[in-house]
Amino acid sequence: MVLRPAAEWVADLEAACPDKGAQVLFGCHSGVRSAKACVAAKDAGYINLYNAAGGFAGWVEAKAEVE
Repeated sequence: MVLRPAAEWVADLEAACPDKGAQVLFGCHSGVRSAKACVAAKDAGYINLYNAAGGFAGWVEAKAEVE
C-alpha cells in the first residue's frame, strides 16, 4: 500500500465535498489512519468530522453488523 501525502487527498476531499460543514466519516482497518485523516481534514477547515474509532477491525470485534 502506498500512502499519499495529506495535501493530495485533502485536495480530492475538497473536490468531492466542497461543503466544509457536511458530515464526513472516515474509516480504515484499525482507526489509526482515519484518525489522522480527521486531523488533516479539520486543518483544512472541515468541521463535522467523524472517525470510526477502532476501525473496521473494531467494528467486527464488537460484533456489529457487516454486509
